Amino acid sequence: MKYPFKLEEYPDSQFDVDVNIWTGKAKVFKDGVQLTRLIKEKDKPFEVTNRLRDSTLIYVKPTFPDPAPRITVNGKKVEFVPQLNWYEYILAGVPVVLVFTGGLIGGVIAAGACILNFQIIRGDRPKPIKYSMVIGVSVLSILLALFLSFIFLKEWENKGQ
Repeated sequence: MKYPFKLEEYPDSQFDVDVNIWTGKAKVFKDGVQLTRLIKEKDKPFEVTNRLRDSTLIYVKPTFPDPAPRITVNGKKVEFVPQLNWYEYILAGVPVVLVFTGGLIGGVIAAGACILNFQIIRGDRPKPIKYSMVIGVSVLSILLALFLSFIFLKEWENKGQ
């Protein structure tokens, strides 16, 4: 998911951070061109240089479970997306109950549903639609876990006879 942001040091440039939802790896772009990552530096920042060859380091840190990362430039946090409300964390995290009730099957389904729910909440749809979609994903994930558990138990029961 791509998140646009601006930097004071580069007022005429548009920056984007693109985070892979499965791996959490980030890429930073300046005006559509991918920035290089300094692998030898601590925390592996991205480097952007201006016309005078002065460089600025952009640090991107994941913020689990929120898919939007934390960005720090020159020691200052860059605010580019609003903080999620407490009820949005709870609403998106409802499938986590499957971890405790559904074992491995529930855990796998819960992880996928939570990732999807946070992506939906970070989307640009109106809030009632986002919340309805998140509730739908949560209900479907619970039903899927119940269905797969039922099938698993039936097969286990049939092998025992």
